[in-house]
Amino acid sequence: MGAKGTKFIVISYEDALVIVTDDELKRLKDAFKRCSNNDHMSRAIFDKEVLGDGVPSLLSEKIYLAFGGYGKGISFRDLVCGLAVLAKGSLDQKLRLIFALHCNDSCTHIYRADMERLVRVCEGGSTPMALYDLFLVEDQVTFDQFRDWCLKNIEALSITKWLLKEANATIKLSDDNETPTFYQTLAGVTHLEEREIMGLEKHYWTLKSQSKTGKLDLQTFTELTSPPVPEELLEGVFNAFDENRDGHIDFKEMACGISACSRGPLTEMLKFSFKIFDKDQDGFLSQGELYHMIDILLRISLEYSSQDVSELDCLDANTLVKHILQQHDADNDTFLTQEEYLVWAINQRLPKEFMKLLFEICHVVLGLKPSCRKEEGEVICGWLDRENCRGKCVGDTWFLVSIGWWTEWYTYVSYKQLMLPAAPTSPDSPAAHYYDTSPSPPSPSPHKPPPLVANGSPGGATTPTRAPPVRPGPINNSSLVEPESRKVLILTAEGGRLRRDTTLSHGKEFQLLPEPVWKALALWYGGSPALPRTVVNPGQMTHTPELELYPITLLLYRHVAPSRNISSWATQTIGNLVWSNSGQTGPPTGSGGGGAVPKRYLAYQGSFSRKYTLKQVFEYLCNRLRIRTEDMRLWDLKDENNPRLFEEEDLTLEALSVCDNHPVLIEVRNRDLTWPEEISSIHKQRCERANHEPGATERGVTGLSNLGNTCFMNAALQCISNTRPLTVYFSEGSHLYELNRSNPLGMKGHIAKRYGDLVQDLWSGTSRTIAPLKLRWTIGKYAPRFSGFQQHDCQELLAFLLDGLHEDLNRVHDKPYVELKDSDGRPDADVANEAWENHILRNRSIIVDLFHGLLKSEVLCKECSHISVRFDPFSYLSLPIPMENYIYVDILVMLLDGSIPVKYGLRFETDKCYRDVKSGLSDLCGLSNISILLVEILGSNIKGFPDDRARIRIYPGSSIVAYELSNQHSLLTSPDNDVTDDDVIDDDIDDMGSGTLNHTVPPAGVQTTYVSQRLLQSPNLNRTAPPPVHYQNGPVPSAKISPPTPQHHALSPPTPQHHALSPPTPQHHALSPPTPQHHAL
Repeated sequence: MGAKGTKFIVISYEDALVIVTDDELKRLKDAFKRCSNNDHMSRAIFDKEVLGDGVPSLLSEKIYLAFGGYGKGISFRDLVCGLAVLAKGSLDQKLRLIFALHCNDSCTHIYRADMERLVRVCEGGSTPMALYDLFLVEDQVTFDQFRDWCLKNIEALSITKWLLKEANATIKLSDDNETPTFYQTLAGVTHLEEREIMGLEKHYWTLKSQSKTGKLDLQTFTELTSPPVPEELLEGVFNAFDENRDGHIDFKEMACGISACSRGPLTEMLKFSFKIFDKDQDGFLSQGELYHMIDILLRISLEYSSQDVSELDCLDANTLVKHILQQHDADNDTFLTQEEYLVWAINQRLPKEFMKLLFEICHVVLGLKPSCRKEEGEVICGWLDRENCRGKCVGDTWFLVSIGWWTEWYTYVSYKQLMLPAAPTSPDSPAAHYYDTSPSPPSPSPHKPPPLVANGSPGGATTPTRAPPVRPGPINNSSLVEPESRKVLILTAEGGRLRRDTTLSHGKEFQLLPEPVWKALALWYGGSPALPRTVVNPGQMTHTPELELYPITLLLYRHVAPSRNISSWATQTIGNLVWSNSGQTGPPTGSGGGGAVPKRYLAYQGSFSRKYTLKQVFEYLCNRLRIRTEDMRLWDLKDENNPRLFEEEDLTLEALSVCDNHPVLIEVRNRDLTWPEEISSIHKQRCERANHEPGATERGVTGLSNLGNTCFMNAALQCISNTRPLTVYFSEGSHLYELNRSNPLGMKGHIAKRYGDLVQDLWSGTSRTIAPLKLRWTIGKYAPRFSGFQQHDCQELLAFLLDGLHEDLNRVHDKPYVELKDSDGRPDADVANEAWENHILRNRSIIVDLFHGLLKSEVLCKECSHISVRFDPFSYLSLPIPMENYIYVDILVMLLDGSIPVKYGLRFETDKCYRDVKSGLSDLCGLSNISILLVEILGSNIKGFPDDRARIRIYPGSSIVAYELSNQHSLLTSPDNDVTDDDVIDDDIDDMGSGTLNHTVPPAGVQTTYVSQRLLQSPNLNRTAPPPVHYQNGPVPSAKISPPTPQHHALSPPTPQHHALSPPTPQHHALSPPTPQHHAL
């Protein structure tokens, strides 16, 4: 310990250990471990935790330096030395410490100016008179001079009075009466040690950081513990930890729950399991809760137990529940109290196996370190045995561990079982509740990893020795991975590429660990690199899941950022691409486009499963690089000169023929909303056309490049560009003389300037395509709604552009106030002239001259009949598109005389009802309305009989058939009777054409439908094969239909009153001019 890192030693660490007791040293170690970072305590923590508040900043700095602190921090040894001097140091040691506070950097002298400055800070601004005696001869003193002065003037300074007077020496490293810390208090009410509680707290904050809500809630707890905890039991386990029922587990609750599950006696552990199965928390297990408990316990034993479970196969949950109630339900109320549950469970195998599962979760998932090597081995091997029984599932992650380290670890944890006789185990120890403590080694099983020896071969012979194995060091997997030659950032956490020069196999070169086990071992031992691998379904040949040891590595390229220090002469800037022009008409040419192609560089590297879809890779890169999805695209650079855009987002990397070390370009959109690759492609094509087609193109035959969903903008620009007078105006540069940059409603002339430049390029005849980059950027600047890459309405952009051009070219700079006058019965011509004059007083531009007009509107007052006429300016009219408001109905008419059915096509308005259908058929068929029965047929069944007052509805797959009724039935269905159509049909429909109606096969397009099932069963019905269809003029082939008679028009042009499948009437014209009430001038 010395000031400012010098060799001025106040006390050595060995001397400090002599005067500090073991309890004090242990307390200092625990406090330093809790507050330090990387074996050093920072200056801020030293001021807060060691000195406390109220110490002046200058004095705290001097004490920190005197203790041996420097920029990195203060070590534990220096801190112990300093605190030992303060609390228990001798007089000479304290004097040396005080000298170290005031001396110079070399610790040889105390200078007067330095000491006076520190004294004034400590003494409230005053300087003691005795201090002048110290520097009476010289302005610097040695340690001997300072010591003599301090012994004579102990009362002179506050720090000497505090440290040198024994009566005031109240500094202690421990206080028997001090309030215990939180960790000490929690250790007193649990079975955990203080160091275990501090380790659990660090892991608790790690678990909370994985939660979306920042709390250890049920969702986070489920993700951590299921599997192996069954889903039906998750809420019960969570509630057993969450004692205050606030929806999340705090640290105190987690520590108490872990203590009950893993450190307490067996009865306390069983009480904890009782709370898990007591769903309603009433202190009793009902018969339903008992059945739920036994069912889950049996499933856990059958699914996860590696022991012989044949005796459990014949057990039934209902039988066990009845047996439990008969044996342990003393009051016969079909409920089990906690005491009765303990009596049953104390010697039962099922609850002990469940508590073994919770015991392992507390260590592997919740972060409790095992108390001994034997317990550690049983926990890890038990978890591995359970995971091997469950098998590998698609999507699971397993970690690879070097077989060398795994051999050392297995030898370390299984030392007592394999080498030495086992020490007697207390029946109340946690391991005795769950594991077999016999000294014989565990027998190998197909699910449990066998014991390994130093040479890596399982079950090899070893020479017994009593020398305990050394605890393995940090995990080292470097022997499994290839050295990385590329010095680029790796975006994925695969840990490295596995070696391919040798065959890696499970059990010989590596051991597989599930993710929770790897995290637990990494927490207990540390080490790197982590080698996670995913279980995939290989498909095609086999459906057995397999571990993908070699994921596909992608080489991810980015574009080089554009340089900003290029001289402005003879340069071109398009998007983010800048190149020297040197008198050329386009970008330089050459292989791959030359300078027009932006430079690419290898920026990242990432490994992905071959079963990952392109969408999964894209979303991962967006999240990892923090780029919006709409601002990024991926390109296939397998052919560097002809990159291909990845667009098949639902295909896997394997289906896309992406191989290992495949180059992929990450293209990020420029700030001006352009794509670097598209811009380079556009100018590459321009350069090629300039070389192969030197002649000028026809003026006006120039297209606009799509900059990403900008077809709406290109359509509007081409529309305005082909307005001849306006194009001539801009081509001649007339707009430059009329720019209105002071108009508050305009865009400072930017819109007009950019549009004028674009028109001149479009009509210059020098190129076939142009990218309207600058105009689009300007539009997006003043109208952010058009700056994205979504589809927009072309008419909205057109209206904005016309309005922007008008305001930028408005010849009126100071707009006068204009009062609107009423028409007051004046002629329309006078009112229109007055409105137009008022309009051009404020608005005069080329846009007004070409596009503006007046629209007449007339308002009539209903009380006084006064008519007000106004003429409002407009630049465009929104005309509605007429919609056809008709419904077409095909009806098959079947007459009583047995004639061939005839199909009619009728057209009605959508608000018509079936009564109108009958009226239309009556005019065509000559039948009265009351003699027509309408039947709706769906397939081969009768769906219903439409009511005359119902609206016409035609459903898919259904048809309408009209039957002629006899006079008798017609009277029954007349409006004066209450008999319905259903009554008529059910009464006697067999009389309809019995023996006269021939059911024949209709020609193509004509559907014959039967009335009801009773008609099919009529005894007069001829059940032989139906004859061909006959019309009045004889047989007709199925492909042709003879013209009908004038009385019955089948699919013929209808009469003017009822149009059957005819085009709309000429009364409504699509896109017709406005009505005379609104005159467009």
